Amino acid sequence: MDAILTNSQAELAADFQMKEIQVRYNSQIGLLKIQSVKYAQRTPELGVSYLQAAKDIMHRSLFFYVSTGFVLSEEGFYFSAMEN
Repeated sequence: MDAILTNSQAELAADFQMKEIQVRYNSQIGLLKIQSVKYAQRTPELGVSYLQAAKDIMHRSLFFYVSTGFVLSEEGFYFSAMEN
């Protein structure tokens, strides 16, 4: 007899593992960006233009507001109403 509900534990575990790897990678990239800005602040030879460019990149990437509707749309919440 076939099971009514499928056991998708392996699929969920693989999805979780992939997202965990992505979070770890993005965290490392963010840490490197913050360290480079701190280094630029301590090193006057790099100049004001490098500091300004680094601050602009940080503000665009770290302090950018994204609406909840956009996040839900990107995650596929609105595409399959029966699964939500």
